[in-house]
Amino acid sequence: MTPLRGFLRFIFTKRIIKGVLPAISATATSICFILSIVTLAAFVYRIGVPTSSIENSLFCLLCNTFLNFFIFLTAVSVACALLLKRSIGKITAKAVYVLMLLRLLPAIVPVAPPYAWWETALVHIGGFYYGVFLLLATSVLYLSAGFARVLSANINPSKIIAFGFLSVISLGAGLLLLPNSSYAGVSVTDAFFVATSAVCVVGLSPFPINEVFTPMGQGILLSLIQIGGIGIMTLTCFFVFLFNGNVSTYSQMSLRDAVSSNLGVSLVGILKRIFWTTVSVELAGAFLIWLSVQGSIPGSQLYKIWFSVFHAISAFCNAGFSLFPENLGSPFLMGNNPFFIVISLLIILGGLGFPVLINVLSFVWLKGVAMLRRRRVYLPFNLNSRIVLGMTLLLVAGGTLAIAAFEWNRAFAGMPFADRVVQALFTSVSPRTAGFSSIPVTGFTIQTTLLVIMLMWVGGGAQSTAGGIKVNTLAVLFAGLVAGARRTDKIELAGRRISGISVIHALAVILLSITVIFVFTVAILFLEPELPPLNLFYEVVSAVSTVGLSLDTTQLLGADSKWLVMSLMFIGRVGAITLIWGMMKEKDRSLYSYPTESIIIN
Repeated sequence: MTPLRGFLRFIFTKRIIKGVLPAISATATSICFILSIVTLAAFVYRIGVPTSSIENSLFCLLCNTFLNFFIFLTAVSVACALLLKRSIGKITAKAVYVLMLLRLLPAIVPVAPPYAWWETALVHIGGFYYGVFLLLATSVLYLSAGFARVLSANINPSKIIAFGFLSVISLGAGLLLLPNSSYAGVSVTDAFFVATSAVCVVGLSPFPINEVFTPMGQGILLSLIQIGGIGIMTLTCFFVFLFNGNVSTYSQMSLRDAVSSNLGVSLVGILKRIFWTTVSVELAGAFLIWLSVQGSIPGSQLYKIWFSVFHAISAFCNAGFSLFPENLGSPFLMGNNPFFIVISLLIILGGLGFPVLINVLSFVWLKGVAMLRRRRVYLPFNLNSRIVLGMTLLLVAGGTLAIAAFEWNRAFAGMPFADRVVQALFTSVSPRTAGFSSIPVTGFTIQTTLLVIMLMWVGGGAQSTAGGIKVNTLAVLFAGLVAGARRTDKIELAGRRISGISVIHALAVILLSITVIFVFTVAILFLEPELPPLNLFYEVVSAVSTVGLSLDTTQLLGADSKWLVMSLMFIGRVGAITLIWGMMKEKDRSLYSYPTESIIIN
């Protein structure tokens, strides 16, 4: 080989590696992303629509064809990555590649060896169910890669959160509209209403869930509740890190601020803690509910397990959906105090917020280990945890005492002493912001109704599954009132000075909340003039606070009013201030500042 020929070959090879191979890899990945969407759509159609034998045969052919495309394009993409000396993904992605190689074994080993177990293994590997599993795993892999590209584009996280919620709501409404999701079908407006209520963990519904939706529809509803409870951004980043791990530093810092910035661990560690904390609490709650309903509700053990799981997730996510037409006021549950105590605990834990919940569970775990080893443990609670825990205890205790005083001889009349106490506790906990009801809220006195409205407006802790203005905001507001009474500009709380930006955010949240409630109340009063104003005001506060309680008004609303309530639920879950951040461009004034001047305020 002449030196000139070798040089040209070297240049040509480098040009291919630097120019052509990345384009080939990107094209293969993009095709796989599109195939993933089509594949999942085909599975949804197969499960949600009654199909004939011909359609089933076409579905099987489509699965085999798409799987072959996936294997070929993945091989091309992996080969390009190896030639370019790039990473081929995390261990989960590599596991999917290994499963693809196993799928090729029946073709590589055409003659069955003399071992019966090997022959059986080859039959299963080349079978339909293994192919379906591999197809779904590959689709999730490439969808996570697509989400990673979105999160690496330095897009405003507020826009991603808002668009993510809208996308999941639309997808959930489409799934609920499938023939197999309901017994007699639902309208488009009702499907979007229930999907919005589930994703925004509200709990408002124009009809009883168990009477309209089939077990498949109830499963879809529960999935939407879980997605909405954990959070779109959190769940998306979890799957991206699980399969890809390629997220920009900007998106990581934004998500860290959205989830928690005080845990002292990496973003991956935060996501893992959120995931395992959610799973652990919900499983423990489901087990306790299952124990409490033995002998109370009719049905098989399988139904009781499903009942327990559904209500545990609904309670922890503060959703308020129930499988009984009377919500939790069913005759099968009345007097079952352990059940209501477990539900109350799940609501409180879900309303604390993941940073506070992780802080509390870590303290309990370390305290238990220290007691076994006869050692002392010191795990300080940060200011946010102390505020949330203190305000939660104050609101729950104060609400319980007030409701017991208002309803002891009215709504709770005729109940045993223990039942009255438990019902007063449950009625105080549920408006913040689960929306479960064991006693019809239409039977409460006006004093209790106004108290419930206040509790709904306050809500739970920041970065939690609860809604409302959040107890953190209320605590900062009280601290500001104290500072104003003392005529000082130093706002202090629990031995700490509150930053000015926190005070500004608190005031903005309160002002936006009051404005939204006022505007939407006026609008719905205009659309529903025949309904009582208090009922409509109650509905508005319940929707924007993502509670789900209603004075028997939801089913009476017209289509236009339902879309307004849907908008309220969306604003309440995403946050009005988050939507404003997504629409406005942040202005940097770090290089200069205006002169300071006082304003007269009486």
